[in-house]
Amino acid sequence: MKIRKLTLEDLGKILLIQSKCYSKNFIESIETFKRLIDIYPEGCIGVEIDDIPVGYIFAHPWIRSSVVELNSKELNLPKEPDCMCIHDMAVDPEFRGRGIGKTLFGEALELCKRADYKMIDLVSVQKSQTFWEKLGFKKVAEILYGKERAFLMEFVV
Repeated sequence: MKIRKLTLEDLGKILLIQSKCYSKNFIESIETFKRLIDIYPEGCIGVEIDDIPVGYIFAHPWIRSSVVELNSKELNLPKEPDCMCIHDMAVDPEFRGRGIGKTLFGEALELCKRADYKMIDLVSVQKSQTFWEKLGFKKVAEILYGKERAFLMEFVV
């Protein structure tokens, strides 16, 4: 398993993994991923196995309990962030069960610690809350996200 920073050249592969993992209501544009790389490149991390991209995470500083809208055209880092946000994480279904998601979460946790935040926020979609709860996340609120039921969740560092 190889962990590395993502670049603009990786976006085609990211979109492919995303398409395998999410319903159409949660698909984000290539422009969104470009913006995430632009505003916080250290939070854009991929995993490869045998030179095949199998998973990714996009994390960035944010405001606690504030939801990042899908495909936001105005995505900028807040002036006074107080937590790390896992904006998106996906693992190719063919490679699940190998600890890739846990590894990617570990990368986000390290970013959070280096920035001296005490909280990680995310929006859990498509019944993924069980995965996040196993990692220590707690549900904060049930919300409508991408026109579907989702949960705002928090992890205390």
